[in-house]
Amino acid sequence: MSNFLESLFDFVVEVLKFILIVVLLNNIAYYLGKGTLKLLSGGSYPPAERTPMSTNITMYVGSLVTVAAFICIILVADKIRYGI
Repeated sequence: MSNFLESLFDFVVEVLKFILIVVLLNNIAYYLGKGTLKLLSGGSYPPAERTPMSTNITMYVGSLVTVAAFICIILVADKIRYGI
């Protein structure tokens, strides 16, 4: 049973990491105006009055938050897995 739970836990962590990578790529493509990965963006583009500077800041903050969440999930998963 322990091996099953460990396998399930590893699977959930890998799925979460994949989702975060998709969100990061989505943010980059969305805010660059490509619109190719509109999977989680809701399909609406930023209004025309947004300046390039505000778009860059939004993309930077979104990427930073996504990377931070990715690192936190890895650290928490390792602590749970190895009992640190």
